[in-house]
Amino acid sequence: MSDKVKSLIYLLCFLTASAAYYNVTHKDSEKNEVAREMVNTPVQTISVSK
Repeated sequence: MSDKVKSLIYLLCFLTASAAYYNVTHKDSEKNEVAREMVNTPVQTISVSK
């Protein structure tokens, strides 16, 4: 993978982790579901692209 793709994935992971952390700390179950999906999607994408 190119460095641009790697940095994009790292940025995506950072953003989703931040969103997940924000949603978890703000105790909104609907947002937590969205956050879990947001975190799972990049993880699956990275697993496939390896």
